[in-house]
Amino acid sequence: MRRRRVYQAAPTALLGPVTDDKTTTPAAPAKTWGCRTDDILLAHAVFRRLFSLLPAAVRGAEPYDRDRARTVATRIRFATGGLHHHHTTEDEMLWDRLEERAPACAFHVGLMRAQHERIAAELGAVEMLAQMWRVDGDPAVRDRLAERLDQAEVALRMHLKDEEGKILPVVQTVMTQLEWDEVGRRAQSGTKPQHVFPMLGLIMNAADPAQRKLLDEEIPRVARVLFDLFGHIQYDRLMADLDPAAPRTAATRRAPARRTRGRAAPAAP
Repeated sequence: MRRRRVYQAAPTALLGPVTDDKTTTPAAPAKTWGCRTDDILLAHAVFRRLFSLLPAAVRGAEPYDRDRARTVATRIRFATGGLHHHHTTEDEMLWDRLEERAPACAFHVGLMRAQHERIAAELGAVEMLAQMWRVDGDPAVRDRLAERLDQAEVALRMHLKDEEGKILPVVQTVMTQLEWDEVGRRAQSGTKPQHVFPMLGLIMNAADPAQRKLLDEEIPRVARVLFDLFGHIQYDRLMADLDPAAPRTAATRRAPARRTRGRAAPAAP
């Protein structure tokens, strides 16, 4: 019997021949191209909120309040570490794939790569200043840190707007849902155990009513129960730590004594 060839269309190439010969191995089912990217919009909303709160949290610290500086610096690391992992996941799992499957999108992919590099540089500067600030709460370092956080937020907001407007529509047509879900699993794998409930609280509070309904279906019931029992406390603590009006330490530390010709000068009032 003469074999007939049947092909399934795909964005970049044909998916190989299938024959009606019963002795041959059945072909794998055709991929279903297209995916929903609602989940990444929630992640973006979380990062927008975090980076909008950080500059004011830094500026709200009293000079030389080391305890407050350490608290806020820890929260800065939570935000920068999460964003870095998010971008690394996209770098490793999205850009090459999009350039291959949608060559017309290469310019915008190049824009994403350049924006990631700029944001990585901003985050590196923020993390360095945060480490310096937590040593003694120096107000000069505090002010420099707040300025760099302002710059990082501006760069981040511009990047997220471009990604949502220029990249996600392409992703929705050239990737399968299975491929997109794999990207999501990689992104979630970077969440440390102690950050699960604060992140869950941020996600739930960033969701609109329609997204909340989807979250209720996707988040395991046990996770929601644990969050309601005690996980929300970790989220509430995160929000309190980022509140510029949060209670300060009882005794704000004074500036360290300056040394003058071997004798300690009086501390600044």
